[in-house]
Amino acid sequence: MMYARDSRKMAKGTGFLFGVLSLFSLTLVAEAAAPEVSRVTPPGGQRGTDVEVKVSGQRLADAEALLFSSPGITVKKIEPNKNGRDAKVTLSIAKDCEIGENPFRVRTKTGISSLQTFFVSTLPEVMEQEPNNNLEEAKPLAVDSVVSGTLGNEDIDYYVIEAKKGQRINVETAGLRVARSFLDLHVTLMDEGRFELATADDTALLRHDPHCGAIIPKDGKYYVAIRESAYGGGGRPYRLSVGTFPRPTAAYPSGGRPGEELTVKMLGDPAGPYDAKIKLPNVAGPDTVAIVPEKDGKPAQSPIWVRVADQQSVLEAEPNNDAKQAQKFDISSPAAVHGIISEKGDTDWFKFDAKKGQVIDFRVFGRGLRSPLDSVLDIYNAKGQRVAGNDDSGAPDSYSRYRIPADGEYMFRVRDHLMAGGADYVYRVEATPVTPTMSIVAMPIQQRRRDADRLAVPRGNRSMVLLRVARKDFGGEVKLDVGDLPKGVTAINTVISDKTDRVPLLIEASADAPLEAARIKVDAKKTDPKQPVTGHFDMPINYVLYNNNQPYYQVRSERFDIAVVDEVPYSIELEQPKAPIVQDGATNLKVKVHRKGDFKGDVRLYLPFRPPGVSGSASIVVKGNQSEVDYPLNANNKASVGTWPVVVIAESNINGTVQVASKPVNLEIAPPYVNVKLQMAAAEQGQQTDLIAKIEQKKPFEGKAKIKIIGLPHKVTAPEKEFTKDAPEDLAFPVTIDATSPVGNHKALYCEVTVTENGAPVIHRLGRGGVLRIDPPPKKKPVAQKKPEPKKQAAPVKKERQLSRLEKLRLEAKQAAQTN
Repeated sequence: MMYARDSRKMAKGTGFLFGVLSLFSLTLVAEAAAPEVSRVTPPGGQRGTDVEVKVSGQRLADAEALLFSSPGITVKKIEPNKNGRDAKVTLSIAKDCEIGENPFRVRTKTGISSLQTFFVSTLPEVMEQEPNNNLEEAKPLAVDSVVSGTLGNEDIDYYVIEAKKGQRINVETAGLRVARSFLDLHVTLMDEGRFELATADDTALLRHDPHCGAIIPKDGKYYVAIRESAYGGGGRPYRLSVGTFPRPTAAYPSGGRPGEELTVKMLGDPAGPYDAKIKLPNVAGPDTVAIVPEKDGKPAQSPIWVRVADQQSVLEAEPNNDAKQAQKFDISSPAAVHGIISEKGDTDWFKFDAKKGQVIDFRVFGRGLRSPLDSVLDIYNAKGQRVAGNDDSGAPDSYSRYRIPADGEYMFRVRDHLMAGGADYVYRVEATPVTPTMSIVAMPIQQRRRDADRLAVPRGNRSMVLLRVARKDFGGEVKLDVGDLPKGVTAINTVISDKTDRVPLLIEASADAPLEAARIKVDAKKTDPKQPVTGHFDMPINYVLYNNNQPYYQVRSERFDIAVVDEVPYSIELEQPKAPIVQDGATNLKVKVHRKGDFKGDVRLYLPFRPPGVSGSASIVVKGNQSEVDYPLNANNKASVGTWPVVVIAESNINGTVQVASKPVNLEIAPPYVNVKLQMAAAEQGQQTDLIAKIEQKKPFEGKAKIKIIGLPHKVTAPEKEFTKDAPEDLAFPVTIDATSPVGNHKALYCEVTVTENGAPVIHRLGRGGVLRIDPPPKKKPVAQKKPEPKKQAAPVKKERQLSRLEKLRLEAKQAAQTN
């Protein structure tokens, strides 16, 4: 009988198992902070043995403990190097220790490290011996053993084993998981003639690390070659297991109900499938758990994954390769169907009856169970028309929510994205009604920081973790329940408003709290008893990132890791605001730094949680000669009215980052006391005009309020004024415009109104969009000059036409006749 354990490695147990060796006087000021672990050599050990390892990293000079997340490994001795870059540790591995990855952290007096992994096997462990870079130099390796080595650039490491005909030989690697970087291993099992019996690059079971296996055809020597796929090892470590152990890659069916005893078929082993019994754990809700397969008393060297959920299970029945052959599936209660896309081109069809208005969540578990399947889910009506579906839902697994439009029969189909298939392409489809759920994760206080998964809490001080509650299909206030805290440690600020999904959770340690670590439990519950919804901490911890910090390999933890560490030489205090911040307003938070001894370091302040609609500086630095600063905040016109807890985080570099937090204060967001609307005004350069502010009283206030115009153009002035709650509706500001003030429509005017409450200013910024038009003065018309009288011109004298000689004679004759 095999028992399942939590696949997330860090989910069980209420505390760390660790050994502590005090090394330095506790009276010293912090000698180190934020330790980091980069490598463990060797990266693993055998059950039932003691092993000496070298833990390498930074700021390890005051290391006191290794904190393992699962039982079975204890620290017998720890000897840090004074240079702070490594420590020699003797580990004792119990005979029943969990096989596979065992995450741990290093706790120092002043910090707690990121996660590193130590591997546990059932096989003897050896170290690589160079040279072994070609077949002729292959180093002998006993069957059923583990070797730890490193790969340089253009390096291939060869090992030779003696195997018998009919033996099952499996080869399994850990490269990416050991190196914590994108180490892309390739492994080959070959005979003396260099004929490949098995080879692998990437495998779904181990995420990226390859495994392969074969049945040995005859007695003789066989070779194992391991290299980086692109021949770029870079001196990174690996772990290679070679032996007769079983190596199934999947179980079918791939899950069941909590506490259920299942008979499953183990698939993917080179010796063929075999039956096994597994006992599923009693988990509180749907979960993915790991089991270590066994065959003939020999366990595999790493687990496989199954799903645990309280749903009836149905197994696929072939043939169901098209709509006409669709298998009947009852979804009247939460149900899951298990199947295998067993060959290339295979598709599995299922049909179900549903009622109008039903809303059903269809979720495929394939890659989430380390199956090679890249699922595609399609939903059809009875006419064969596709009505919904999904390929990837943030991961290779598919998810679709569908509201049934009418009573009747419907179908869904499962296939591989590339129409691939194989004996271990297992899947599970859960069809469930919409159910409110929530989960809790820790958020980084800055986008690129990676320390949100743990917290160091100095004695006599406090630290903060920003938690996000992911509500799904419900709303409302949520209350956190924080448990399994160490002695002398308390949690503060555990209510999450219905208007946000985040809360700054404070962990405070008394001055005499023991220097120890704990894996605290964080649960959540909706405060409305009429709609009970519960949730739990479920944190993805990234081991390997790629392509702009996207997670490639990660584990999940349902516990949050904290460590009480030695005191630090400063603390901070956030003064309780005496007055609210109003919508469309501003305020300053006063932060005080209390320094101890001769500590004069700069302290950087962060406001990790801001109420909705409130903004402020990303950070502010308190210089070594300062003891207090103002942290400015602004609220927009839609800021959420109410009382909000606010916390400030402080960081200083004391041979590494040391972080503390203030106690929370209540920041009240209120509606504005008054409303102001600016009337448009216009005047010419060099003139004066009145700018009218129409004031609407919203809330009575005592004393006088000050009001001034902000955003006036260059060399335009207006006096500050005062008014009371009994002021007239219109308030006129005489505006003086300089002759050189810029011409145009100036639209950025607003009023800053300051009301005093409890001796503190309440600053409003109102009347945005006010307009002042400045015109140029009119141009002066030039004086018209009198035009001189025009001289009278004599009438033109007509010139007489000259008479011809004949005409003259006739004229003379006529005149003579008249005389007579």
